[in-house]
Amino acid sequence: MYNILFADDEPIVIQSLQFIIDNDFPNQFESFYAETGADAVKMCRVNKIDIALIDINMPGISGLEAIKNIKQANPNLVVVILSAFDRFQYAQKAVELGVYKYLTKPVNRTTIAQTLRGAMSIVDAENDKIINNLDIREKLNAMAPIVVGDFIYTLIYPFEHNKNFSAYLKYFNITSTRYFFCIIELPSSENKLDTYATLQQIIAKQVECIVGPLMMDKVVVFFPLAADKDTECCHAIVRTLYRNLSLAISAHIKIGASDICDELEHSVKIYNHSLAALNAMHGDGFLFYENMRQSDEQKKIDNLYTHILARIKAGDMQGVSGLFASCMSLVKAQYDLPQIKNFLFVLIVLAREAAHNIDASFSSSIAFKDTFASFEAMTTCDILEQYALSCFADCVHVFKSAQKSQLPPTIEKSIAYINAHMSEDITLEKVAEHVDVHAVYLSRLFKETTGETFKDFITSLRIDKAKKLLAMSSKSIKEVTFDVGYNDQNYFSKLFKTYTGQTPTEYRTAERKNILQGEHAHEQTINNC
Repeated sequence: MYNILFADDEPIVIQSLQFIIDNDFPNQFESFYAETGADAVKMCRVNKIDIALIDINMPGISGLEAIKNIKQANPNLVVVILSAFDRFQYAQKAVELGVYKYLTKPVNRTTIAQTLRGAMSIVDAENDKIINNLDIREKLNAMAPIVVGDFIYTLIYPFEHNKNFSAYLKYFNITSTRYFFCIIELPSSENKLDTYATLQQIIAKQVECIVGPLMMDKVVVFFPLAADKDTECCHAIVRTLYRNLSLAISAHIKIGASDICDELEHSVKIYNHSLAALNAMHGDGFLFYENMRQSDEQKKIDNLYTHILARIKAGDMQGVSGLFASCMSLVKAQYDLPQIKNFLFVLIVLAREAAHNIDASFSSSIAFKDTFASFEAMTTCDILEQYALSCFADCVHVFKSAQKSQLPPTIEKSIAYINAHMSEDITLEKVAEHVDVHAVYLSRLFKETTGETFKDFITSLRIDKAKKLLAMSSKSIKEVTFDVGYNDQNYFSKLFKTYTGQTPTEYRTAERKNILQGEHAHEQTINNC
């Protein structure tokens, strides 16, 4: 049923229109009446009117003025003008106001009936549109948690080389690319999901943001900011957030907050800033990355972290194992078990995503599905380390396989040149000239192909050669230093330990011990035979 308004100061006109309604559209309309423009406006505000037939010349405010007010309140209302004046300026004004029809009195029954049928079609179409929009909104609301999780994961983990955030920004109605991250660590609780639900409600009341899924005991929150918001605004949000969460959930809340950034392309780095701030805390409360003073140990951890990923991408499992052992000795001295789990989780995910980018058949989804459950069940660092190493070994295998089949001729030729001139001063420009390409292009090709910069790649090759010389030759450390292109033995020793976790002397001793044990085992096998 449609609600129709007749607005005219002549009762005979209203009676005639009602007669047409009753006879041509039985039981399809509920009628409302107004004798002035002001009454018509009031009637439309009080009742949900679908169609209005309005005279222009009425007492008080004119019909056109009434229509203007009515359309401002309800733009979808279908208005038909009935007027005794056939004037162009009236018709022109009616078009500007979005009037459906301009009919000149007297109007015959057929014209009224046809006009009403057209108006009813417009109302039906608009109602269908509203229903469809509601259906779409319901479906979108059901999908919202999935979209939120996708958006957060895309921001904090390097899924692709070229990320496109535009669809997410449109979905969440985010118009600025200015943002910062918070990572909230929840206190131990048997009902983590209830605590998480409470956290979502509290944050939603405070500020517009996107609350990520619960990952073990941590929640990543993305805060979009208007272009004019500064650091003090960011600090105020975090301080208020901490106070509200502490009062509602527990005093044992921890929040690590990043600095503000204007480019979503840097989201992984900014997320890591918030993670670093969280891990640097030794008690409850909140800490901003910009206020965090990195200890020497933390800098060493970050450096080893970078080199572990580089060695994975280089397909060097032996190097990964040595670096990982050194890294874990520092991590265990700095962090408690939950923080260690978080550190390893991020490292594993980055390694798996890097492997997935090289070989699409390598599944990286287990980084989110299985690793959560696996980490929850692990109660000692030894088990965590073994699990991490097995994950790294899988990734190293992917990169080693790729290296055998995917090295471009330019890179192969460059590597051959580097190996032949290892003891010399090798520069990017020299190698580029040898392979007849521009130095900038060669630098980019090295990064894309090997996952390392040109400088880091040469260092890796030199360390690999040094390991072979230390294990298989009787040359002194000084001689090995010169053979792999370094003039300063102290510098070489420090660099070697950074990459392998051992000094050259320690590495040589360990390798020779392994060789002797292997020879002894071989002799035993022969004797047994």
